[in-house]
Amino acid sequence: GTDAQLIASVVAKMFLRKKVVLTIHSYPVLRLRMASGGGPRFGAVRDHVHAVGVLGPHMVPPLVEGGIPEERIVELSNGVDVDRFAPVASEVRDQRRHEEGVEASAFVAVFVGRLIPLKRVDLLIQSWHRVFGDSAANATLLVVGDGPERASLEEIAGSGSGDVRFLGRHDQPEKILSIADLFVLPSQREGQSMALLEAMASGVVPLVSDLPPNLGVVENGRTGFTFTTDDGDALVGALIEARDGDLGPMAEAAVSQVRARNSLRSTAQTHLDLYSRLELYRGESTEHPR
Repeated sequence: GTDAQLIASVVAKMFLRKKVVLTIHSYPVLRLRMASGGGPRFGAVRDHVHAVGVLGPHMVPPLVEGGIPEERIVELSNGVDVDRFAPVASEVRDQRRHEEGVEASAFVAVFVGRLIPLKRVDLLIQSWHRVFGDSAANATLLVVGDGPERASLEEIAGSGSGDVRFLGRHDQPEKILSIADLFVLPSQREGQSMALLEAMASGVVPLVSDLPPNLGVVENGRTGFTFTTDDGDALVGALIEARDGDLGPMAEAAVSQVRARNSLRSTAQTHLDLYSRLELYRGESTEHPR
């Protein structure tokens, strides 16, 4: 809920002569609550906010259509700790697979997130059964996270063949990501997913629904795979393509992209450049940004 913060910022701007930067984190919120029909909230942003931060270029058109000058819009992407989330050596990967009871040669996919309907983990499990239901398939799907859907998802997993394991909440997701070949995000709705960025930084090839925030991160065939949202047949096809494809070059491209665009240092520098332009920051060095 941005209302209270927005009101406080506008008051600070008017009475204390402060500058205001508003960052919009959710594309659906932008579309449904701000840009759709305008209204006082959108008017306050247009008239009083000095810069609007967005998490990707897909968020720019609704703002421009609503009357916010494009030069006031800046991309402020989410930042990832690329030291914590990074590819590991093959021997480390094999050891961690052994600790999780996963074969070294298995094809491993992982989902990380809250287990709620809009994440469409049910569609993922059903599609997994269709592709890897053969008893000879050497493949494992790891579901990391918890939520109200867990019991029903476990029931779906148990009703078909195919190795699907629920790991619950995990304090060290980087360890699970390090043993995976594929990261699957089948959501109906997303902002710029931190789990997706962390997976890519870890060298895990992503397979995502074709939502605008996902497409702003994943280029089909270069840094990962995309499929039509809510389409089980399309997800099955993408899983087969990932299973049979050469994932090495995609993994390398994904790591390089996140390190260039989304490292904590690069995102901090983007913020400091914006604050400097607005004369909110006058530091001569950003070697150790705070």
